[in-house]
Amino acid sequence: MTQTTTLSLAPASPAPSLTGVLSLCFARQFPLTLPEPFEGALPEGCTELIAALGGNLMLDSQENRAVLPAGSAALLSVPCAYTLCADGAEASAAVVRLAGGLAAQLLAPGNPCEIYPQGAAAVREAVNALAVMERENGAVDAFTASAQCYTLLMKLCRMREAGAPGRYSLLVEAAVGIIDEEFAYLDGLDALADRLEVSKPHLIRTFTHEVGISPGKYITRARIEYAKLLLSEPEMPVSFAAEAAGFAGANYFAKVFRRETGLSPSEFQQTVPSARRRSRGMRDEDRLYMP
Repeated sequence: MTQTTTLSLAPASPAPSLTGVLSLCFARQFPLTLPEPFEGALPEGCTELIAALGGNLMLDSQENRAVLPAGSAALLSVPCAYTLCADGAEASAAVVRLAGGLAAQLLAPGNPCEIYPQGAAAVREAVNALAVMERENGAVDAFTASAQCYTLLMKLCRMREAGAPGRYSLLVEAAVGIIDEEFAYLDGLDALADRLEVSKPHLIRTFTHEVGISPGKYITRARIEYAKLLLSEPEMPVSFAAEAAGFAGANYFAKVFRRETGLSPSEFQQTVPSARRRSRGMRDEDRLYMP
């Protein structure tokens, strides 16, 4: 099972213009072991996304009792108290609370508990993105957090409208989860395959078929994206960014970075200040709608 890092995130401050529409209250990611449950209480005017990141979860409330298989997610849209526990020896979960009516309007009209059989990948991606932003730049502003949440809702909405269970099989979902959380210190595809209890050729074949790129390429792209985030700080040493992103050395990192982006790490850093000045000159409302 993926070793899930405990996270607890919240935006820096609420944005009045988003009240009643869509705003992030908090996002949490945590392991669960029997017999200890997670106890939640959904207030009026909010919805919660609960994702089974690893292992099965048992969701129990006055309104619903459901087993969430690994890789699935549930949207609660009716005020209630609930408990969440591992349906087995251990599991891992994410809980994202949203304020405003947009989530329920898009995803659960009239349904107090909507299940997305493979929705956990989208929830994990959103929580991890927010965690990286907070780790590198401090508390995330409310508009950026809402934009991330809107992207998450659109992914779940697309799943429902397409009538499809989700993007990936449980094997690939688990592989993506491990890579997204541990790309900086993964030991390689052999170790990844061992953790997933499959052969390396089967992992590569299945992953490449479903995702469109090999797992090795996916790891490289995750490392490069993280490195770009680090290098957005003009004073960030290239050697530190290389090591933090999981590359063996600065020279190899520079070679891969240029291959993936068309720029050297130093050239990329030189493009950041002007972009940041333009960003600071924008209103927050404008930034929310940037592609």
